[in-house]
Amino acid sequence: MPKINLAFWNTQNNDLSDSISNIIHKHKINIFAFAELPNELETMRQLISSKIGAPVHWHNLLPLVEKTKLLSILNHEYVTPLSNEIQGRLSIFSIHYPLFPEFLAAIVHFPSRRNKDETDLEEFSRRTINKIHDMSREFKNERILVIGDFNQNPYEKGMLQATGFHAVMDEGTASRRARTCDGQSYPMLYSPMWSLMGDRSQGPPGTHYYSPSKIYTSHWHMLDQVLLSPGLLDEVVLESVEILSSDGVNSLLNENGLLRKEYSDHLPIKVEMRSKELP
Repeated sequence: MPKINLAFWNTQNNDLSDSISNIIHKHKINIFAFAELPNELETMRQLISSKIGAPVHWHNLLPLVEKTKLLSILNHEYVTPLSNEIQGRLSIFSIHYPLFPEFLAAIVHFPSRRNKDETDLEEFSRRTINKIHDMSREFKNERILVIGDFNQNPYEKGMLQATGFHAVMDEGTASRRARTCDGQSYPMLYSPMWSLMGDRSQGPPGTHYYSPSKIYTSHWHMLDQVLLSPGLLDEVVLESVEILSSDGVNSLLNENGLLRKEYSDHLPIKVEMRSKELP
């Protein structure tokens, strides 16, 4: 059955061409988004293409400015870059694969918590989601997938409040599409990441581990997330949303279950889509 597999990884400026190739091969990835890639994009493209035995293509309007990058495998004509916004931290693409109604993919990389506080990230969230909704209206497409490194957990204000991403934890609420607060209507997104938090989930407890000597910390954090507009809920295989603890060949975690820093301080995530037009 035809499908689209998407992945995201903040690679911490490491050349992880081998692991990226392994993930593409293992999970049949069609579209791979990144944050914090090294600058040798053409070298990486050639290495990945050689390792998987198929052509791959970068899709960015301003590759040296954008904080995120998007790589497509095989069919580059199905991805169109539309916009780069918010100091290069938001890139929006039109994805138009055969048998799939067109949708918008927004790739984000928010500033580090080490440089910005919660108020800063709330404002970043507000600006980012407003720009995404602006593009949705401009292109008359309410089918939106947002993926990337938000540097916030699902329960933080920038992710949950109505003026932010408004990313709720259950499909039933998200299917209402919008919620009215003080006379203002705010669109909602669905966040499947709530179900992946903690050690009762099938994978790692989060995508990033940071355990400072502070009174208040959650240790594991779900900074890397995928969010879905209600119009995509029928086409995303929610059980496929996964935090990857291995690239298919090598573990990304050490013997203590923590991230192996020779790879990245973030774990990759992936999601599968299937067209509702298919049997």
